[in-house]
Amino acid sequence: MQIRIQKLGAALGTVGTGVGIGLIASALLSGCDRRSKPFVPIEQEPPKVPIKVPGLEAQSAPPVMPPPRSSVQRLQDAASVSGEIKGTIRLGDGVEPGPGTLFVIARGGGGPPLAVRKVDAAVFPVEFSIGASDVMMPGRRFEGDIALSARLDRDGNPMTRDPSDLAGAVAAPVQPGASDVEIVLKRGEG
Repeated sequence: MQIRIQKLGAALGTVGTGVGIGLIASALLSGCDRRSKPFVPIEQEPPKVPIKVPGLEAQSAPPVMPPPRSSVQRLQDAASVSGEIKGTIRLGDGVEPGPGTLFVIARGGGGPPLAVRKVDAAVFPVEFSIGASDVMMPGRRFEGDIALSARLDRDGNPMTRDPSDLAGAVAAPVQPGASDVEIVLKRGEG
């Protein structure tokens, strides 16, 4: 019985080797494609003949790209297109300003402020402008209905609010390009 197993193993080994060689030969032959062109060095290639299509004979000039612009130029362009909002901030009757930092805040559509500008407020009334160059998050556009407010922040930190800070807002939203906007600061309006 042992002899038969050895003969069977030898026969299978021979068959296995034959099958393996057959698979390799099949793979090599299937990779051969009679339709492929023989290699021709570039120096020996025939000249290419242009194909002419009626109506497309005229050569067009390649597109001309404008020179790259700096981020400052892009912001200035955006400001000129959408326009800045300009106006005056004044104090309400009987209100004394005291020390602090004046912030003009523009909000568009809720969420965080659209734009913020820190304004030098040595003497009131103060002229201000706010526009695309003051936008806080890249990608947001200075457009649409914009709610404007201002706050004279005593500690100079725009993230904190103190009831003693002077604040005011425009009653109705304004559009970019608006001028003669007036904000009146009062105590406890923020």
